[in-house]
Amino acid sequence: MAVKARDIALRGASAVVLAPAAVAATWAGGVWFLALMVAASIVLAFEWAAMSAPHARRVMGGAVGFGVVAAVISAHFGVMSVAFIMLVFGAAAAGVYARSRGQEALDAAYGVLYLGWPSVLLIWLRGVDSPIGLHWTVLVFAVAWSADIVAYLAGSTFGGPKLWPRFSPNKTWSGFIGGIV
Repeated sequence: MAVKARDIALRGASAVVLAPAAVAATWAGGVWFLALMVAASIVLAFEWAAMSAPHARRVMGGAVGFGVVAAVISAHFGVMSVAFIMLVFGAAAAGVYARSRGQEALDAAYGVLYLGWPSVLLIWLRGVDSPIGLHWTVLVFAVAWSADIVAYLAGSTFGGPKLWPRFSPNKTWSGFIGGIV
């Protein structure tokens, strides 16, 4: 399985647009970083919904997104205890809402916790007295982006058995190991 030139070009083009925006918002901090995290939370909530409830993306994405965004906004205002409480109640509310719409409550609740916990902690980390918080946040992004790039290249190059076909049909064990390395 070889790396596809068209796929690389599309990924590269999106990185050229999105990476500078993410870096600029991270550098600026404050409301700019909050906007980045809210936008990322919404996108990730709908990506989670596409994996966990493909026939009810709007229902699941909205439920998960609402829970995560509420916690992210609380964290932005420096009320971390409230942010973590919001995650718990947001997960419960998302689960109840998803169940009322005929979806798996556990998938919705877990989505809020899975996406919300690191989002809240990233808001906290960026809010740490500058420049230390900024440096650690940039390091988190650099490690995550590097691991993602290497995982993609390793998985595309070596192929092999699928890691978790139900949730991510194109990810392979070779990509997982490459990302870890």
